[in-house]
Amino acid sequence: MRSKILAPHVEELLLSTDALIARSGASWASLKPRKKRALSLQELGEVVLRGVDPELLHEQQASAWAMALSHLARAIVRNFPENIFADLDRVAVALRDVVIAEGHVALEQTIDPLVEIHRLYGKTSRIRFQYVHDFLYGFDWARWVASCPAERATIGPFDRRFLQRSVERAEELEALIENNDATYPALAEGAFRNPYAFARDPKAEALLFRDLAKHDLLPVCPIRQTAIWDKPFLQERLVRAEKLGLIASADIA
Repeated sequence: MRSKILAPHVEELLLSTDALIARSGASWASLKPRKKRALSLQELGEVVLRGVDPELLHEQQASAWAMALSHLARAIVRNFPENIFADLDRVAVALRDVVIAEGHVALEQTIDPLVEIHRLYGKTSRIRFQYVHDFLYGFDWARWVASCPAERATIGPFDRRFLQRSVERAEELEALIENNDATYPALAEGAFRNPYAFARDPKAEALLFRDLAKHDLLPVCPIRQTAIWDKPFLQERLVRAEKLGLIASADIA
């Protein structure tokens, strides 16, 4: 059934990207209660653009938003093919708010580093993480804000300042890898990076993230309107991992 909310060309763009995701074999799950799969891009469009005043989001802006969301989804498919969870609700809202408040140029300045982050940390990079979960659900952002809250507490997880910092951080990590750092050593061919004490194979990752969602321990939660940084998320993650038997022992004091 055709959408009553989305303009035809916007819907076609989102549907074509949904088709690409399906052809890639990706089947993104959701961390929402009682939801098995993440919303498709078409469904996100229905949710995120519903009720928005056309005076605030005209047709050209809606098209730019859909293109930005498509670029993001394609970046996940391309760089994190083994990603499990992909609730794009909060980032989709953030992109919508940028184009409404600041226009096309600001949206481009947001989506460009957002897509670049996926390349810098994904499967073809030297950093080579297996999942985009830590970024998408806010753990990287919460740690960054907590290190200097007086300056960073008003910066959101998908704001340009944090995105640019994530790009800079990738460059720093690449330098550590070049020197075979103890925490960030060079990886064997085909291996994924895991700097944590707990297991992150797909079964362990899915178990832990579902548990974190159940206990409201996601900095960026798909059913919460605002992101939260001021909880001990990383420590609690270790606690939950230990209780789930994903680590033999850990210093959680």
